[in-house]
Amino acid sequence: MKILILSCGTGEGHNSAAKAMAEAFREMGMECEILDPVSFQSQKIKNTVSSAYNNLIRVAPSAFGVVYKIGDLYDRSGLPSPIYWANSKYADALYRYILDSHVDRVVCTHLYGMEAMTAISRRFPEAPPSYAVLTDYTATPFYSDTELSGYFAPNEDVRQELITVGIPAERVFATGIPVSGKLSRPISKEEARRLLSVDPEKKVIAVMSGGAGCGNLVKLCEALDRSADDSRRILVFPGKNESLAHKLHEAFGQDPRIRVIPFTPDIYLYFKAADVVLSKPGGLSSTEIAAANVPLIHLKEIPGCETENVRYFSSHGMSIRAETAEKAAAAVDFLLTNQAAAEEMRRYQREFIHPDSARRIAERILEAVP
Repeated sequence: MKILILSCGTGEGHNSAAKAMAEAFREMGMECEILDPVSFQSQKIKNTVSSAYNNLIRVAPSAFGVVYKIGDLYDRSGLPSPIYWANSKYADALYRYILDSHVDRVVCTHLYGMEAMTAISRRFPEAPPSYAVLTDYTATPFYSDTELSGYFAPNEDVRQELITVGIPAERVFATGIPVSGKLSRPISKEEARRLLSVDPEKKVIAVMSGGAGCGNLVKLCEALDRSADDSRRILVFPGKNESLAHKLHEAFGQDPRIRVIPFTPDIYLYFKAADVVLSKPGGLSSTEIAAANVPLIHLKEIPGCETENVRYFSSHGMSIRAETAEKAAAAVDFLLTNQAAAEEMRRYQREFIHPDSARRIAERILEAVP
């Protein structure tokens, strides 16, 4: 059986979810391929879409919040969606590829693929089943556009959101957000630090900016550095933002307590090595950190779905919300000096996060969910 997974470069979390699903399918013996559906319109448009999104959230995150609200208003109005129209334009080309490649199931970790597959199912009733995998702790705008064979939500609350916007209840399943199985594999903090050449005697603080490299990490690291002594090490991850990486090297290149780590596929090892992680509240990245079972501090969110992500995590005891650099530094001090609070947070993460979600979703899809 061949599985096609449709993701998109507008946020690294969608790609991480796609890779987690591909990992699960391949472990079950399935052939699997990941593609960006927008590339079926043109490679230039695909690159433009990804670049525009990443630049928006880096430079003007509040503007993204405005766009999100407009999408929500569109969703409530019942008007035809411009998102559906844009993605239906390449549906025929995508369907030809699906036929030529003998694809048996299609899995979408991004709305664009869901919209395109909806257009395909309406035009070609014989098309293979297609499924939506959500990567945030809310149903983002325009899901009401879609008509897919199944939907996999992070929890029961989001399942109910999807049902409220018109998705048939029998097609929606609360399974959790898929993450790589590497995050739940038993590896000790000591072994992770040995593999990464991190001092086993230090307290390790990991600072994440997301794949796009968002936020004022220089200011945040300055605040963390002020409260740090030689017993602490700060590992900072600028994602794919080369400009941010350059600023961090300029500011802290001579500080032995701070290391700037380039984009890496081995991020799970750094989670395992850390005593505490600070991160923007992306749905996928937050789930990965919690699946690794490490205390989490959420930085200021980009308005929109991240607002709901941080609300879910903080209200369930899985993270501390810190909207300023100073509050983030104080939260680090609290978690590093209060082991009972850190362990309680880890306990809640184990209770509410399902590291095996990718396999659970894959099994349902292969069973041809009714």
